[in-house]
Amino acid sequence: MAARNRGSTGEQLPTPFYPSLERAGIRFWRGTSVLVVGPGSAGKSLLIQNLAARWGHRTLTFLLDQDQATAAARFAATQLDEPFLDLKKQLDDPRVAETIAGMSYIQTDFRAEALSDIELQLEAYIERYGEPPVVLVVDNLGNMAEASEDVWGTLKALTLILDEMARNYEMLVICAAHTSDAPTTEPLPRSAILGKLHQYPRLILSVAWNEYSAEYKLAAVKNSMGPTDAMAAKPLTFVANPANMQVTEPQEGDINESPAADYLRAFKNMGAQ
Repeated sequence: MAARNRGSTGEQLPTPFYPSLERAGIRFWRGTSVLVVGPGSAGKSLLIQNLAARWGHRTLTFLLDQDQATAAARFAATQLDEPFLDLKKQLDDPRVAETIAGMSYIQTDFRAEALSDIELQLEAYIERYGEPPVVLVVDNLGNMAEASEDVWGTLKALTLILDEMARNYEMLVICAAHTSDAPTTEPLPRSAILGKLHQYPRLILSVAWNEYSAEYKLAAVKNSMGPTDAMAAKPLTFVANPANMQVTEPQEGDINESPAADYLRAFKNMGAQ
């Protein structure tokens, strides 16, 4: 892949919608790669899709755990704050369709069995728009490595190449990866990231969600350009409603209150991903 020199490496993508990230020195930069880690249903996709939707930058996403209708409904829910399972049944409704059309800055692909698939779609994106996307998302890296005989070796190689791709194309690359299947309501430390996946990404965010308190916690267990909390001892706390695809800054009274029973029923067996 030919490198493009567009002079955007080092440009920050601010997060005014999550001011606590800025205060904690957790910042996102073009030309770097970010890894979001956690066990299954910890809310990795939840965070990534909120970032992509709220930034509003040109984004190419590979959502390998989702189908087209689910992805459309989940992105719409980030804007409408309504259950995405309900929105999935209303994709032809003018209100929902208009919301999705307003997010045309996000281009989505649902297949990437190998890195060559990402390279092909990236080249096609550049051919169509004349420049690379600002943000490239790969969710989940495990989908690309599961057929490999050396899963951890493949995952490590993917993080290296995607980090190089971030620099060469001056994009922010955000990837998701599972840490383990063990349930937890606290972010896992960097030592829990197996296979040395922590070597190449410049920022690693460990996340966890507590379905009973609605607490969504995030720790920068690696941060090459800011404070690092390798042990995840002092995570930031947000409020999450995965059914509605919402991650928000806590307000008074939000934390330590159990979600309503109807919310838990809506979310049951769905998973935060």
